Amino acid sequence: MFFTTEITSTEHESDRPMLLRTQKAYQFIENHVYGSVLEIGCGEGYGLGKIYQNADHLYLLDKSSYSVQKILEKFENVSFFRSDVGEMDNIDLPQMDFIICFQFIEHIYEQEQLIKSLIHLLKPRGTLFISTPNKEKTLFPNPWHAKELDKKEFKTLTTSENCSSSYYGVYPSELLSTYYKDNASNLTVLNRVFQPVVHFTPRWLLKWPYEIGNRINRKKLKRKNRDLFNKLSSEDYTIGEMGSEALDFLAVIKKK
Repeated sequence: MFFTTEITSTEHESDRPMLLRTQKAYQFIENHVYGSVLEIGCGEGYGLGKIYQNADHLYLLDKSSYSVQKILEKFENVSFFRSDVGEMDNIDLPQMDFIICFQFIEHIYEQEQLIKSLIHLLKPRGTLFISTPNKEKTLFPNPWHAKELDKKEFKTLTTSENCSSSYYGVYPSELLSTYYKDNASNLTVLNRVFQPVVHFTPRWLLKWPYEIGNRINRKKLKRKNRDLFNKLSSEDYTIGEMGSEALDFLAVIKKK
């Protein structure tokens, strides 16, 4: 099976820094989630282990057939809906205690409508967890992303009159700083090549050149930082107050 670099996979060792970065958000919430839980864009479910154990029932939505296969291999008695998020209103879902939407909203244009729909789906005093990459940390335009957000835009999007929100950021450790510096250096070269045409080329046409370049870059980073890869764990990312230097933003939105 072909694994796009946009879907972080356990199958590629070169994806490990991104995998651990994404898993950090799950670790942040896993002891606070129970009852009925819905995840939007669950992928292969690599962050759901403890959440699955604590939940009364787990509802998952993803349009990928690969996700269906991997989820059913790992978990029993889950409700899986293979569907595009735009068709979510046609699915008979109960109100949820918790909803998880990690690293997803940047892939769609209808972000405000999705947030409203998810908040509507929450029970009173239910909680929505949502994360997205920091636009200011994007080193190369990602054609898989419809709209990335900066700190102000993310706060504006996730503010609702009938909810209270708190905000956090995901940050790399000193150990990872070498990896990200090397990544920035490599992508500077790619930017010089592609930047003149990237704004005039349809997103769909840029996806596969981006995929090839991104996969080559990740493998190159792994070869150069082999010792680092052997030491890496999720503890090499921290979650703190949301700031402009965060790699990802994380909002905890509690319905009143």
